[in-house]
Amino acid sequence: KGAESVQRDYREMEQEVKELTTVDGFIAACLEIKDSMFFYDRDLVLSAYTASVELLTVSALFCAGLEGVAQLERVRNELEECVHDLLTDLAQTQLPLDIQYLAEHYTRGAGYAAELRMPVYGEMMTIYCQGIYETVDEDIDELLRRCHHLIHTSREERLNHTLALVGAKMLRGAHLRPMWLHVSHPRIHIILSGLQTLMNNFRVAPYFTYPFEDAVTERQKRKKIGDNVVLDLGAFRNFRQSISGYTDLNVVLEQDEYDRALDDFISNDVFQDQEPDYKMINLVLGILEARLVNPEIEDDYIRQVLWMCHLWEVKEASDLALHLLSTLDSWDPLFHSTWQFLRGLDGKAVPAMRRFVKQNRDSHLLVVIADMLAQGSRGKRKWSLLTDIFENSPWNDMKPQLAMSIALYGGLEAQQYLEAVLINLPSEYGKYRPYLEKALDYAQGGQER
Repeated sequence: KGAESVQRDYREMEQEVKELTTVDGFIAACLEIKDSMFFYDRDLVLSAYTASVELLTVSALFCAGLEGVAQLERVRNELEECVHDLLTDLAQTQLPLDIQYLAEHYTRGAGYAAELRMPVYGEMMTIYCQGIYETVDEDIDELLRRCHHLIHTSREERLNHTLALVGAKMLRGAHLRPMWLHVSHPRIHIILSGLQTLMNNFRVAPYFTYPFEDAVTERQKRKKIGDNVVLDLGAFRNFRQSISGYTDLNVVLEQDEYDRALDDFISNDVFQDQEPDYKMINLVLGILEARLVNPEIEDDYIRQVLWMCHLWEVKEASDLALHLLSTLDSWDPLFHSTWQFLRGLDGKAVPAMRRFVKQNRDSHLLVVIADMLAQGSRGKRKWSLLTDIFENSPWNDMKPQLAMSIALYGGLEAQQYLEAVLINLPSEYGKYRPYLEKALDYAQGGQER
């Protein structure tokens, strides 16, 4: 009986989703939601509709997955297609003006988000039912850092799978930090807001005990309970009729001690006497990684994060700061804040600078890096990288600036180096001689630095 109950559950829910994702079903459901409201709000109607469909879809996937892999794959493919077909049908169907207006907003907003989320939800349930998430040691924060790195390196083909791993861990009760909804790339944000809304709705939905136990235990629970586990579709319909659950318009997240500490650090400057641990440093690095692919994050927020990195001497942030610097205009205030952080690290930033130079030989940022190397403490690593930049840069307008950085570094070593450059200067680059001589004069005057 237990197997029959689970099977009947997912088939009934699957059929309900199919009906809801027709044009008539969309209109009827939106009218249900509208009639339950004291004041009409278009965005709330569409978000409540989407949340209802997504909750019902993932519930169907969950029950189908407990039945078997083949059932899960079939339901997953069919329901993904339903959401896609609804968007197509709404765009192609002649509708009354008021419905047309609603449909257009749905296809551009909530419907677009639903179509992005469906493959992740399907993959999430596959990962959950097969226990794949148990073999992944990374926590949610590390997985989301990986997601942003995938976007930054244009390897988005693995993005949905990684986000699905996040979702599978959330099904088991893993915590999504509010910070990620604040800083994530828009595509990641759409998925995360949907996942958290799902978890909130599972928490209040009848017949589910959230967080879920592993799939084997959930399957055993349903076999023991038998027919009593059958889901009443009325519970899902009540969600629409009374808007009794959550939508992604206002995602509710709990905070733990790290979330509260991060808020205090960024908003109240209370971090100066704090010693960061490994987890806090990873969160800070995650914010900087997100900024590389999401320029919409407020500059003040990033400046505060950089200031934290400066006070804590987080040298691990050097690579990220250099990549961020390369995306900014020199007149941008954030450019100066990022430069200050790197300049403050002094020699600790040299390994990151070397990696950047090796990978970006034509970058305009080489002049800035050379200038940073020329200041602060002296050392073999600095001098080696500074001369490497000069020697491997083409003879163009950047060369005199690099020569001046060598002069600014100063000392007898810099003086002798520039003298050798002038002696061996190829005739075809003679136009640069006056600039090199000027740099040598500066080095000779400041060799006692």
